[in-house]
Amino acid sequence: KWVSPDGSYVHTYRILDPYCKNFRTMEELEEIAGYVSLAKEVRNTVQLGTAYKLRSIYNDNAWCQEYVSADGKEVLVFIFAPQLKFTYCFPCLKLFGLEKDAIYEIDGQYTMSGEGLMNRGLDSKIYGLGNMVSKLIKIRKIDSEIS
Repeated sequence: KWVSPDGSYVHTYRILDPYCKNFRTMEELEEIAGYVSLAKEVRNTVQLGTAYKLRSIYNDNAWCQEYVSADGKEVLVFIFAPQLKFTYCFPCLKLFGLEKDAIYEIDGQYTMSGEGLMNRGLDSKIYGLGNMVSKLIKIRKIDSEIS
């Protein structure tokens, strides 16, 4: 049994430190568990879905990748920006592979049509956040056509 420097109990296994010098706190272990559950949640869409490269790090300040599930009901947009200048306004991301007449819910906050997401684009809202920014945007199809 090991105890971390702050006195919290840590199990006999050592997490994410190949040299076993730094022990993880319970908060860090909970954060790691959240990342593992997120990976399990998005695994099918990423592995079995269709991938679209939206932005390349070689041409822009960020790398963006879109994954559309095989049934088209789930869309994942990954954004990785290693260096964002404070004044840089990240452009809207025009998505691919969506149904034009379907309604999509973005991160459970608002809805847009498939046509709007493919033509106008998705606002990523990552401006001014600094270096090493990453974001996952989850989009879910909620309706098959616009009424």
